[in-house]
Amino acid sequence: MKITSFFAAVLFCLYPLEHRQGHKVSDSLIQKNVMNTKPEDNRPNILFIHGFPMSKRIWKSQIAVLKKSFNCYAIDLPGYGDNDFKNDFEHSTDSYADYVDGFMSENGIEKANIIGMSMGGSIALNLTRRYPERVQSLTIIHTSAIPDTEAEKLNRDETIKNIENGGLSNFIENFADRLLSPSASPEIRTQYISDMNEASQEIVIAGYKAIRNRADEFKTLKSIKVPVLVVAGNDDVGSSPEEMKEIANEIGNSTFKIIEDCGHVAPLEKPKELNTILLEWLKNQ
Repeated sequence: MKITSFFAAVLFCLYPLEHRQGHKVSDSLIQKNVMNTKPEDNRPNILFIHGFPMSKRIWKSQIAVLKKSFNCYAIDLPGYGDNDFKNDFEHSTDSYADYVDGFMSENGIEKANIIGMSMGGSIALNLTRRYPERVQSLTIIHTSAIPDTEAEKLNRDETIKNIENGGLSNFIENFADRLLSPSASPEIRTQYISDMNEASQEIVIAGYKAIRNRADEFKTLKSIKVPVLVVAGNDDVGSSPEEMKEIANEIGNSTFKIIEDCGHVAPLEKPKELNTILLEWLKNQ
């Protein structure tokens, strides 16, 4: 297991007993791979997709607030967090979107308000393009819609070589220093690094390759028909506010929000501010 028995026990308690029993998928999947609230038929669904190389736990502050009005599901993508799914899984934004679609089918979730952060936002865009019937609304946070340039791909290849040669710890620390806002507290930095350290070297490399090879979603943004919320951090160097604003401008029915003193990890850096934005926008959808 990638988390301690203490955290495993905490996560187990987050799943209501009556929901763990009689569900369409196995008990072990519910306990390990999904952070969810007891579903109610008269409430809309939210499905959260985490970023790289995080897990479902990045969304715990959002679920604590949104669960009062929505059925909330936060999944671990294959290989991340507590999802030790192997089966020769090919890591790509296409396969991740396929996995989300499969999860929704297995759990009887016809549609959901999809919320994705960073790589999770890329997956959410992919899902919206290829499985539009699944998406009631779309929220993308700290997300790039354009593919890597050739130069950026070469840089990622070099980074992967460094990780393979024992540089995972340095990669994670540099990743945190680059993506967090300069105003982020030492405690936030420590938590972010701790969360990323739960990912294995294998999954970090696989996920980084998936980001490297992601599709060009920008050219299809105009075809999105559902309401879209685009959230940027003003200190985000990974997905700049300018880039995020361009995404919003391409989408007909979009809302653009910037969080001040925030880098690339709003759920951790500015949970209250993000919660306010999400709750106000989602209640109008």
